[in-house]
Amino acid sequence: MRADAENRIKELKYDFGSDSFNLNDFFATEAALNFVMMAYNFISLFRQTIFIHVF
Repeated sequence: MRADAENRIKELKYDFGSDSFNLNDFFATEAALNFVMMAYNFISLFRQTIFIHVF
């Protein structure tokens, strides 16, 4: 389980650029991170849906 979580964190960093943004306000940074995480979840759900219907 831990190794899988580390892979997800790396995927967020490299594919969504979540490690390179830093805004002046804490709440703005938190909102941006929440948006990135929501986008990641939508893409993950989309991938799962596509793979289920393809195979």
